[in-house]
Parts: sequence; C-alpha cells; structure tokens
Amino acid sequence: MNEQCPTCKRRFSQDHEQCRRCGTDLHQIKTLLNHFEETLTEGRQLLRHDAVKAEQYLRNALSMIPQSAEAKKALSLALLMQKRFGAALLVQQTL
Repeated sequence: MNEQCPTCKRRFSQDHEQCRRCGTDLHQIKTLLNHFEETLTEGRQLLRHDAVKAEQYLRNALSMIPQSAEAKKALSLALLMQKRFGAALLVQQTL
C-alpha cells in the first residue's frame, strides 16, 4: 500500500522508514496512524453497545496521543491526506 509523505506529498511504500525526498521520519507517522486506527476500531466496537462508554474511551485514547503539538499536527495532516476528515478533526480538537 502506498502512502503520502505529509511534508512533501511524495508517495512511499510501507517499508520506507524515511522519505527519500525530504527526509521526514515516516516511522513515527505510521506508528501514530496505526495507533489511532486501532483506537478508532475499539471505539466503534464499543459504540455498538454503549455510546457513553465509547465516547469516554475515545476521549481517553485521544489524550494519550503524544502531547507535542508537532506530533498531533503530523497525525492530523496524515489523516487529512487519507481523506479521514472526522478523525483529523478529533485530533485537531486536542491541540
């Protein structure tokens, strides 16, 4: 699966750890995206059974995203490039 570098928009494959064009650390971005995806999946499963618990779970999970604004912006940008606007908005609200 090809992804886009959030810095220069160059496409890269999953085996790249660093963007060949601009040097952006892609490993951190992929790690954040994977963690966020797992969190959303668990939240969706909870939502089927208990909306209040699901909301609380997602808020707690979002608070565990690395606290640096730079990490949150990178995650938000990566989500926007994947056209996952709702997820990007959730991250933006924690900035």
